[in-house]
Amino acid sequence: MVTRKRAPRLAPSPAESRAQRSATGPTKREAAAYGSNDAVYTVRSVPRMPVSEPQENPPARPAANAVWIRGHYEYTGRGYQWQPGRWEISPPGTRGWVQPAWQPAANGGYVYVRGHWQ
Repeated sequence: MVTRKRAPRLAPSPAESRAQRSATGPTKREAAAYGSNDAVYTVRSVPRMPVSEPQENPPARPAANAVWIRGHYEYTGRGYQWQPGRWEISPPGTRGWVQPAWQPAANGGYVYVRGHWQ
């Protein structure tokens, strides 16, 4: 009988820790593909979102080139949390803001893609 010793487990890097919060463990390449340094959440089925949204009254536009990013529910790994709308100036070379959404994951299930400039 052969006994194998496990290599000592090193503490994961911050990026690896965030990826480990995923239910099915997306690869680093998958996480990078979605353009977020935040936690990556992959689920077997999409959790039900709240059906109502708080009414928003955007404040005055702070600059002529500012874009209103409407409020949305952001998935936290345990449920959804409301993120109020805000004004942002688009980074150079971007065409527009993409609202957060669930997308099919490469390894099955769905991955939560946070809102981002594209």
